Amino acid sequence: MELYGNAYGSRRHVMPYTVCGIYQVDYMLSSGSSGTLMHAFSILDGTEVALKLQLLPREPPVPEKPLQLEYETAVYKLIPDDTVGFPRVLWSGKDGNCQVLILEKLGPTLDQLRRICRGRFSLRTICMLADQMVRHDISTSPVPSPPKPGLTDGICLRYADKQA
Repeated sequence: MELYGNAYGSRRHVMPYTVCGIYQVDYMLSSGSSGTLMHAFSILDGTEVALKLQLLPREPPVPEKPLQLEYETAVYKLIPDDTVGFPRVLWSGKDGNCQVLILEKLGPTLDQLRRICRGRFSLRTICMLADQMVRHDISTSPVPSPPKPGLTDGICLRYADKQA
């Protein structure tokens, strides 16, 4: 069964290429103002990953203001690897003219799960999702996973109060 693709259920295939000589880009999951999210897999062992790309600016970035993807990577690295709903950072850095973030692929989006359920969630599922959303355990990200989807949609920011 097809789980991945855009919100309309179709994949947006791209010209195959590799990143870091290890990850083969398969197709695009989504695209936004800060970059593109791609589905990829390791050519070494077949492990599926989520790959975020952000084009590097023509002029070097100001050191005091890192690229959004660099900042997002730094925040992800602060999160312990065993935190439920947050993907592990497998690799990050520059590859060609892009800043790249390679994340553990966790699973389908809520929209993809909804389509699998023939367009409707049960009342029980809706209540469970609402509870997780209120507790901020869930997002509608392109790469979240069962049992709890997680945060990978480019809004990864460090909270101001380190004690909270």
